[in-house]
Amino acid sequence: MPQIDFATVIFAVIAIVVAVRLYMTLGTNAQADSEPGPNVVNLRRAPSPPSASGAATAAAPDDSLRWRGAAPVGSSVEAGLKAIAAVDPAFDARSFLSGAVGAYELIVKGFAAGDAAALSAYLAPDVLKLFSDQIAARKAAGRVASVALIGAPQASIDSASLEGGHAHVVVRFVAKLLSATRDASGAVVEGSADNPEGHCDLWTFARDPASADPNWILLTTEAVAAA
Repeated sequence: MPQIDFATVIFAVIAIVVAVRLYMTLGTNAQADSEPGPNVVNLRRAPSPPSASGAATAAAPDDSLRWRGAAPVGSSVEAGLKAIAAVDPAFDARSFLSGAVGAYELIVKGFAAGDAAALSAYLAPDVLKLFSDQIAARKAAGRVASVALIGAPQASIDSASLEGGHAHVVVRFVAKLLSATRDASGAVVEGSADNPEGHCDLWTFARDPASADPNWILLTTEAVAAA
């Protein structure tokens, strides 16, 4: 397998068409009320609508609250979120977006730290093998990677749709990272220890709303030019 440096693995210019499994608990099942484990990104779903017995006195829920701030009114993104919510009433775009940011941070930091065990909760076996191989190669070369996010990543929903019965949400992440790889002597051999670099990436998540499995799958990642 060819060697791939830190920046290439995390921010590939070409789309990585692989199933990267993110264990994002969506919170209406029996586990939703418990505290998430250390490797779980908790995405809270929207509250369940009132039962029939309480419908007479309860006000109708304002569905727009579930994506207010996540999509411009009247946009194609809002239309896509409405389509997803129509088949998955528990879907909450704002909570999803918040959880996606957490996943982004954990994956980037986990790879830099060489924590393959932590990454296993988010990556499909083939992707985990790629990451693990790179971590092992880095360790064998006596190199150590570090990464720090300069401020919180910005995340926005680039598009949303219901395709073939599957929900697709594309999240645009804009982040500034200070990343560096050092050799055994401590010298920086990749990246920079002083100059943060901006990154803009599109991550595509998908889920079958009819499935009892609450997990979303990261289908692709792609580095793009900042808007």
